[in-house]
Amino acid sequence: MSKLKINPELEKFLPVLDAEEEKQLEASLKEEGLRDPILIWKGDGTVVDGHNRYRLCKKLKITIKTRMREFPDLDAVKKYMIVNQLARRNLTNQDRQYLMGTLYNTEKQSEKRTNQGGERTSAKIAEKFGVGEKTVRRSGEYAEGIDLLAKAAPIKATSNIVKDVADRLKRIQERKKDADLTTTEVAALSKVETPEKAAAVATKMIEKKVVQKAASKPATPKKPVKKDDTPSANVLYCAPNFAIDGDDNVYSRMDAPKMARNSVAFIRVEDWALPGAIALVKSWGLTYAGSLAVRLSEKKSGPGTAPLTYSNPVHEHVVIADRGMGIPLAEKDVRVSVIAGGDDVEKTILGVIGTYFPKETVTKA
Repeated sequence: MSKLKINPELEKFLPVLDAEEEKQLEASLKEEGLRDPILIWKGDGTVVDGHNRYRLCKKLKITIKTRMREFPDLDAVKKYMIVNQLARRNLTNQDRQYLMGTLYNTEKQSEKRTNQGGERTSAKIAEKFGVGEKTVRRSGEYAEGIDLLAKAAPIKATSNIVKDVADRLKRIQERKKDADLTTTEVAALSKVETPEKAAAVATKMIEKKVVQKAASKPATPKKPVKKDDTPSANVLYCAPNFAIDGDDNVYSRMDAPKMARNSVAFIRVEDWALPGAIALVKSWGLTYAGSLAVRLSEKKSGPGTAPLTYSNPVHEHVVIADRGMGIPLAEKDVRVSVIAGGDDVEKTILGVIGTYFPKETVTKA
């Protein structure tokens, strides 16, 4: 059995099994063994029919049965294989045209050597398979185009895009029914001089089709953006939580509130966190406009790592920042710098804000 041979020139007449077909054939061989013998060219040892079964039997170490048949030459083997494959019902259009075209090209060359015309060959094949002579001749060109591509050096996948094109080109060479080029387009490659030029032309055609397909693909509809019904604040009061990171930087994770185009914010902050409040104003896209001091009834210490040696704070701050043009103040003779916090500091601060702006315009975040 070791003397059996596989001729790559004959393998091209066989449809390439996809993963599922290979899996099914392997399962059948495991369960039932090799039912039909492998056909061998007598005196030569070349496998004529049963290439996939032969390969899988060797892989699975299943006993291989054979039967011999005599052929006068390689062309006779090719003709036998092609006619045998064309009798199958599950052939794709690409496989059928390739096999018919190869049969036409082979017999045409053979009959030329015996001084018989190629037109007679096309008529004979057309009658045998019930098609027109034009179809036979076009199939011959398609087969020549496929054979040219098969001889071209493989494209090196230097990027994902190039790999995609190389994979698409391979599917054309394997005559897959979802290949990017039609049989007519592949037939046109038969007029190209060399395999490399044929591959280059095919590559350009593939790239053009990929671009056109991408351009014609309908855009993915955007999900409707949920409307934010939160009213914009004209005057905002907030008291963010602040913390200190490992580098002694003061920060707050409070998200930027929704504010009107022209608005003002009053941000309450303990003395130790004042740098974080200034940074927060900047991150919210506001402009620092000043501050108020809020005197407390007792000292409050922050979480800083260093002792406060330069002051003994008994106050907080209200940082004032505005957006756009801010809000013009009412014509009142009110100018506050220091607030006595009392028992309810927040109520006191809101009361002061109320001296500047009507209470109904103030939003608490």
